[in-house]
Amino acid sequence: MLKRRVTTLSGRAAAVIVAMTAALFGTSIAAAQQGPTSPIVVSTNSGTSLLVDGIEPEKLPAGVAAGAQVCAPAPRVYKSEGERFIFQQWSDGTTDKCIVPTKPGAYRAIYAHEVLVVLKSTAPGVQRSMWVPFAEPVKLEVPSLVQQTDDSRFRFDGWSDGETLFERTNQIAPVKPTTLEGKSTPRTSCVRFMTSNTSSRRTARSAHSSTTGSKTAATSSLKPRPSPTSSQSRTGWSSNAGTAWMAA
Repeated sequence: MLKRRVTTLSGRAAAVIVAMTAALFGTSIAAAQQGPTSPIVVSTNSGTSLLVDGIEPEKLPAGVAAGAQVCAPAPRVYKSEGERFIFQQWSDGTTDKCIVPTKPGAYRAIYAHEVLVVLKSTAPGVQRSMWVPFAEPVKLEVPSLVQQTDDSRFRFDGWSDGETLFERTNQIAPVKPTTLEGKSTPRTSCVRFMTSNTSSRRTARSAHSSTTGSKTAATSSLKPRPSPTSSQSRTGWSSNAGTAWMAA
C-alpha cells in the first residue's frame, strides 16, 4: 500500500515537471514547429531560412502562433561567393527585419536576388566587378581605345559572350555568377625618323669660247639639304597585327 502511494506521488511529480517545462519552453517550440494550418503563415522568396522566436523552422512556409517574433536572419544572405539575397521588406510593407504578427494571414520576407558579374580585360582601368539583379538585362560598356602610355594603347576587339560580341556596348541577363572578358589588342607606337645627312656641294664648270679664245668661269651651287634635326617624318602606329594608321 505504501509502495503504491509513493509510485502515485512520483507520477504526479513527473507530470508537474512536464507541465512546468512546457510552460517555460513550449511556447517557442510550438510557434516554430506549428504546421502551415495555423492562421499565421510565414515564408520567404529567397530560399533562405527565418527565425521564429530565435528558432529556425524545419521548413518554410511555416505556421506560427500569434505574438511570435519572426525575423529575417540578416540584411544580406550569401548563397555563395557570387550569389546573394538582400532583405527588402515584408509583404505587409514592414521594412524592419523582425515582425510580431498577431492577425491571421501570410507574411512573406521579400529579398532582392543578385549575382556577381566580373568583367576581365588586359586593358588598364577596364577590369571590374559588380553585383547585378538576377536574370535582368544589364548593359555593359567599354572604351574602344585605352591609352596606357605615350607610345602604347589597347584597342577593343570583342566580347567573350553576350548579345553584341563585336560592339563596345553589350547586354547580358545573368542567372548565375558570370565572368565576361572584353578582349583588347595591345598596340605600340613605333616612330621612325627619316633623316638626310648630305653636305652641301658646290660644282664649277668652265666654258671655253672658241671664237674669242676667252675663258669664262661659270659656277653653280646647290642649296644644302636640311639637317637631321630639320627633316623628320613619323610613319605611324604599328603592332603585331600591322600598322593601324599613318601620320606624317
